[in-house]
Amino acid sequence: VFGFMPLGSIASGALGASVGADVALVMFSVVVVAVGGLSFRMPIPVLEEIEPPVVLQPDAGAIPDDKPVIMTGHQPVIWHAGILAKYLAADALAHRFKCAQARLLIDHADDDPFAFRVPMLDDQGLTAERIINLASNHTRGQPVRSRAASIPGPLPDIAFALQSVNEGAQRIRDTLAAHADAASAAQQLAHALDDLIAPFASDTPSFAVMATALAQTDLYTQLVQRMLEDPRAMAESYNNAVARYPEARVAPLDITPDRIELPLWHLSPDGRPPHARTTIYSDNMPNREHTTAKALFMTGILRLAGCDLFIHGTGGLVYDRITEHWFRNWLGFSDQSTGGVAPMIGLTADLMLPLPHADYTPASAARAHWIAHSATHNPALIDEAAHARRKHGLLSKIDAAPRDSTERRALYSQLHELLAEHRASHAGALAELNADSARAESLITAGDLARDRTWAFPLHSDRSLVRLRDSVRDQLAAAHGSDA
Repeated sequence: VFGFMPLGSIASGALGASVGADVALVMFSVVVVAVGGLSFRMPIPVLEEIEPPVVLQPDAGAIPDDKPVIMTGHQPVIWHAGILAKYLAADALAHRFKCAQARLLIDHADDDPFAFRVPMLDDQGLTAERIINLASNHTRGQPVRSRAASIPGPLPDIAFALQSVNEGAQRIRDTLAAHADAASAAQQLAHALDDLIAPFASDTPSFAVMATALAQTDLYTQLVQRMLEDPRAMAESYNNAVARYPEARVAPLDITPDRIELPLWHLSPDGRPPHARTTIYSDNMPNREHTTAKALFMTGILRLAGCDLFIHGTGGLVYDRITEHWFRNWLGFSDQSTGGVAPMIGLTADLMLPLPHADYTPASAARAHWIAHSATHNPALIDEAAHARRKHGLLSKIDAAPRDSTERRALYSQLHELLAEHRASHAGALAELNADSARAESLITAGDLARDRTWAFPLHSDRSLVRLRDSVRDQLAAAHGSDA
């Protein structure tokens, strides 16, 4: 700038008489910027080129741009309570700080939104599991956005393990049915989830965001164009970031002399497998309207221009560090903490159903097998003190008697008679131990299911979910009070 100032003065003097000094200096400045940009290809920060876009909500306008936005999201399923905790946190923060809350749905995923697991009772009265499918039009590999909304079928006639499970399964079915006229299965699930969350949330409005809607924004278009201008630089920056966080277990982009893998999906227009969702390379870029962002690029865009705080679970909190490092280096941001994107926090919760046998483990099964086998020979294992004392006395006498003696053989006979008496008088207790041993494997399964934290959140009682909501609010309030 200072080097060109003398030339600017000369230009102003030479042209001042004809066009005026001010106009001459402006003309000279425009020439300087144009020459500099063309000759030296001066990098221009991407956000100075791009007006931050509004992320469209396909069926109800857009996310408000007059207040901060708190966002979270997940796959298109009925999530477990640990995921629900993120949404409760977003609601609590939005209510506390007068923000908007946005709920992201990954609508290009091929999960089945009409399927969920429930605990039931088997013919032994032990906990087992069953997958309930409320619709039959699921095709593996088909994005949920390409799947039609469905009228869910009735629940199967099974013995649910808990009353709350029965009621929750019916609530899921009825809520999905209430939105069977939605434009797609993705929209149907988004509306149903809003209804299922509502009893435990504040009255702060929420806005649904479909992941594939990002491709409709100017920001997406310009960042993809930047990728295509130098795909190798983009991919190398991405892979360097991936290498810094191996614990995230994110695969690097494929770089070959002929082509570069892009962090984008190609979505076929009909959404039908096997080519419903395929990876895009630098040499086969389709029309933009048939593409969408993969995970890191998606959250990067949203944290760049779609929200002011993003709430992740434990996995996202790890892998999105890659996004921060990648955006910082690829886009040239100077922010060393978050890479120029909105900050994020991580939140999860463990909430189990009150199912029996939660303390039963493989070690418990091994002990059950051992007790069932040993109790027929050891009265002490079923707390039979009299027979146990007599057995101990006989064993002492056997040990003291001469080997191969008549006395020793007589004592052995008495021992077998004692054990036969023990088995006859405690036949019922021994039968129960054998039954416990026989169902040990089923009890292991029951124990695993009782410790399972991934049951769909509506299967929990309202009381449990209210406690979860209050716990989330209390911990957020404590963190805010301590400036955490």
